[in-house]
Order: sequence, then structure tokens, then C-alpha cells
Amino acid sequence: MACLGERYLATLASLSKVFTTWINFLHIKLKEMTAFPTVEQTPANLPRAFTKFQNTRLVLDATEVLVQRPSLLSAQRQTFSSYKHYNTYKVVVGCTPVGYISFVARLWGGSVSDVHIVEKSSLFDRLYAGDGIMVDKGFNFPRIPAGVDVYSPPFRVRGERQMSRNAVVKTREVAMQGFMLNGSSDE
Repeated sequence: MACLGERYLATLASLSKVFTTWINFLHIKLKEMTAFPTVEQTPANLPRAFTKFQNTRLVLDATEVLVQRPSLLSAQRQTFSSYKHYNTYKVVVGCTPVGYISFVARLWGGSVSDVHIVEKSSLFDRLYAGDGIMVDKGFNFPRIPAGVDVYSPPFRVRGERQMSRNAVVKTREVAMQGFMLNGSSDE
């Protein structure tokens, strides 16, 4: 942003306000373009790589965008990401198994957990019994709708020297699908 400030003779604070305004504007306008796949569309468009996860309607991941450190202490607390160790905005993005972005949650400060963002979004209202979502290990949903499958790679528990053979196989199966979303939301 400093480069933009020099180029357009603008302060970082004013550029940050413009950036935030445009993010909110784009969210409103592009929201209409992110069609959520129907239950009928999912199996018809499922890639072969998803044969073990045939009910997967969405692959979820969170992404963060670095922002200038706010001058207000309360805003610094809201945007500080303990994961990135910077001030960020965070958003949860969902892609169909073929990589089409079909869900974008509201933008939050970097201090908010991925689970909180999803719980405050409309995602759970769009899922039905029999649906599946694929997530990374950072997503741990305490209140998931009944009948919705969550596919997440297992991870090593503290004190465990290594993962079991079954956990390694499951991690590989889920990770093979994870590249779909990571290609769409690279940071």
C-alpha cells in the first residue's frame, strides 16, 4: 500500500479506507454471482478424485489479507491474527469440488476464528442431511447440522509420537482434494 500512497499522493489511512470500502462493495455485488450448488448438481459434476467423498458439496478454507495496523487499540485487537502475527482481514471461502467459488462469508478481523465466521454465516442454512463438506484441521464445528458429514484430515494429538497408519491414509485421501480450494484462494 505504501507504493500506492506514493503513486497517488494518498495516506495509508485513506488507502485503507478505500480498500475496505471496495471490499464491502464487491461483497455485496459479487454475492449474487456465487451460486450455491444444489443437491442434484453435486453428483453430476463431481470429479473422479472425489469418489470416496461423493456427497461433498463444498470445500472450505479461510484466507487472510494483510492490512495496515490500525491506530485504534480496539481495532488492532480485532484485526490481529495470532496465526499470521500481523493485522489481517479474514474470510472463509467455499468451493465446489470442481473449484468454482460458491460461498464467501462476511469479512471479519483476523482475530476471529474460522469456526466463528462459519457459524455467523448462512452456510449451515444451506446444508441438508446427507451433504458433506471438506475442511482443514483448523475447522472444528461444535454445532453442525444433523446428518451433515465433515471430512477433515486427522492430525497428530499431543503426546502421540506418530499418526496411525489409518490416519495417514485418511489424511492423504482428504489432502488430495484440498488442492482444489488452495488453487482458488492462494494467499
